[in-house]
Amino acid sequence: MAPAQRFTTEQQEELILNAAITAIEETSLLGFKMSDIAKYAGMSMGSVYKHVQSKEDVLLALATANLKQTQKHFAAIYQLELTTPERYIAMILTDKSKANLFPFASHLEMLITNDAILSRCSEAWKHRFHSADTNVDAQCSAYINQALATKELRIPNGEQDYANKFSLGLWAISVGFIHVSNQLRGKHLFGHITPDSELLDHTSLQIQTIKNYINAYDWQSPLTDEGIHRAISALKTLDLR
Repeated sequence: MAPAQRFTTEQQEELILNAAITAIEETSLLGFKMSDIAKYAGMSMGSVYKHVQSKEDVLLALATANLKQTQKHFAAIYQLELTTPERYIAMILTDKSKANLFPFASHLEMLITNDAILSRCSEAWKHRFHSADTNVDAQCSAYINQALATKELRIPNGEQDYANKFSLGLWAISVGFIHVSNQLRGKHLFGHITPDSELLDHTSLQIQTIKNYINAYDWQSPLTDEGIHRAISALKTLDLR
């Protein structure tokens, strides 16, 4: 049965996404059924298909929602009384069980980068996902540009696209560790790779590697283990640890 008219378009979409999370948790990212989403949402199949045209759309819609959640958390972290390097490490130190909208978020990120998935998504959802992704990228670039403007981060003479280089490298390292962790399901590699489900701290190989990368740039106040502890304490005030 279609939802009553009291539900707005946004509310119907939220019902569908919450139902999709339930359906995926009961099966898998590839094994869920659209009929289960309709059942859990209390909507007709026709009403569901007005919002998402395929299972691939469902996956992209969930990824889009999680990106918007990430943007909100990044904005809150940037307001913390921390240095910019400490804010960036705080973004990585968040408790994923609290920061993400659902427990399979990191696996979903890997899945939706597959062309076979994206090619079956509607143009509307591809546009919405791209917009959300672009907003997060712009947000992180703005933080770096602010650090450059205040001389917290100093630019070597003749360097071009300094902010973009920093952001790209940091993104590649942090995403790479998540992918390795997911693929190995927490197995040990080159010392210890902390599984994505575990909380990172200053002793984690991921965090120490990222700290070294951040400190390869010329900051007024380089990132220290004490700074990592400050970031963790600040995250607790946001209920992200």
